[in-house]
Amino acid sequence: FKINGITGHNSVLERSSLWAESQFVISTPQTVQKDIERGNIFLNKFYLLIVDEAHRATGNYSYVNVAKAISDLPGRRLLAMTASPGSNNEKIDEIKNNLFIKNVIIKTDRDPDIIEYVKGSDIEPIFIAPAEEQKKCIEYLHKAKDEILGNLQVKFPFVRKRSSRADMSQYIRDLSARAVAGEKKLFSDIPYFTAVVRLDVLSEYIETQGMEIGLDYLNEMENSEEKSMMRTYGILSKISYFQDAVDILKKRSGEYINPKFRGALNLCENT
Repeated sequence: FKINGITGHNSVLERSSLWAESQFVISTPQTVQKDIERGNIFLNKFYLLIVDEAHRATGNYSYVNVAKAISDLPGRRLLAMTASPGSNNEKIDEIKNNLFIKNVIIKTDRDPDIIEYVKGSDIEPIFIAPAEEQKKCIEYLHKAKDEILGNLQVKFPFVRKRSSRADMSQYIRDLSARAVAGEKKLFSDIPYFTAVVRLDVLSEYIETQGMEIGLDYLNEMENSEEKSMMRTYGILSKISYFQDAVDILKKRSGEYINPKFRGALNLCENT
């Protein structure tokens, strides 16, 4: 097999050559999506997509778009893996739908083919509160989300006030089908549903992984050349609550210390 790694550091011309000569490619989902959009990849030569960290396949994340491109071809297979599938069935169902997953295999430390490799351990949950800047940032993002949802409810009564990410994804699929069938005006409304999904993803990143990861996702939205992402940022940048959250992310991320890191350090020092 000819195996190559492809990243955004490779030039577009270099990536085209690497895709053409490779039988197996290791790459980031963002790079793969951009190369698919540019027509750099002859997808017909690839038959298996392996997705790591599959729990990221939510909203309009690149995994979702790459999986859709592969699934549109006959006879293709997708293998998705994650150690953190989600805390509830709703999130797991969203990942399954987004990656077109038909069969799920769950392995625990009690499975016969796993247990011999697992040493016994005692588990003690430790709950760590988010930093104040995290909480304030999330509060502003929730208010921005509520503002968009409130406007959408005026036009679309079926939208629930506390619509989940899975609800929004379903709304997008339903409205897209209606738009394609002839209701062309809906194409201008769908980006607002997508914006809600991306707000939710940003909030989750800040809450669960810290402000640095939230800032990375924000920068991706702000600097993306992808049309859908550009529309999202255009919508969000007009909302004052979103701008308040952006100000906190950009001004406080440099001095921010993830409470999980601090908690882990305290445990190490006191053990």
